[in-house]
Amino acid sequence: MHRLAGSTARDLRLHLVPLSGGAEAQRVLRVTARYRNSQARLCSRAAVVKVLRGRPAREAEIYRTFVARSVPGLAPRFLSAPRLVDGRVLLFVEAVRRREAWPWRRPSALTVSARALGRFHATAASGAVVPSGWNYEDELHGSARATVEALGRCRNDPDLADLVRQSRPAARLVDALPRLRGQILGENAGPLGRRIIHGDVHSGNAMIVQRGGLDRLLLLDWGRARLGSPLEDVSSWLQTLRPWEPRAMAMHDTLLTGYLEEAGISSGLTSNLRSAYWIAGASNALAGALRWHLDDARSRPIGSPARNAAVAGARNWVRVLRRAHAWTM
Repeated sequence: MHRLAGSTARDLRLHLVPLSGGAEAQRVLRVTARYRNSQARLCSRAAVVKVLRGRPAREAEIYRTFVARSVPGLAPRFLSAPRLVDGRVLLFVEAVRRREAWPWRRPSALTVSARALGRFHATAASGAVVPSGWNYEDELHGSARATVEALGRCRNDPDLADLVRQSRPAARLVDALPRLRGQILGENAGPLGRRIIHGDVHSGNAMIVQRGGLDRLLLLDWGRARLGSPLEDVSSWLQTLRPWEPRAMAMHDTLLTGYLEEAGISSGLTSNLRSAYWIAGASNALAGALRWHLDDARSRPIGSPARNAAVAGARNWVRVLRRAHAWTM
């Protein structure tokens, strides 16, 4: 903890507050260090610490080797990542104060986020690397089949039963995944190609903060960063926004165009790009986004606001699967 307070700190006291989020972490805490400095003045500094084990511990190495060097300003500042004797890793990053709670309700914030993603993908192509050791494509195929099974279990749910008829189109997409993934990741994948992506862009992993008097996007939870299609990030973001941000639906093509401009793509919203966008969106739905909403809905009391929100999220991801099926099958 002297990384927070400094090596000369005295009378060090720690205050720990559990935080939500960081689904792959064993625990997430806000740690505040209160101490006296070398002039005996009372001081305090705060950090967020994630307790990681196994594959999720990869996030600490991603912060150390990629985030801290290649995307400064797009993520909380990396502080340290000590490894414990039992194999766990403690990832310390700066504690950041968000400008406003989600949902944002400001078109300017939506524009800032889409364009920031574009700048990230434009620069992430320039020689940076992320740790290997994770076969995402194998995980995606297993998760996709589990998602189809989850759709089939909706038949007795009063709010979700009508989604069962989407099981067969979803299963056809799963069978076609090798071909579809090749279209967005292969050698002829077009101007966006294969680059380093965040891999888990959604409202829970995004914050708008003020830096230098301007709105800035910060992305949290980098544990799923990998080589992939940048369209996986931007489709995840825009489709996550859709049920909760009323303006996001009307602004969809404007936000996507702004993203492409920042990413250096001048071709615009061609039919090939739209097809790739919906393939990327279907990949996100099958990777776990849809199943997460279905499971969340089933865990909530019927008629509760939380259940209604989860049902809305599930319906939106089913809509993404329908669009992908229409464009590609």
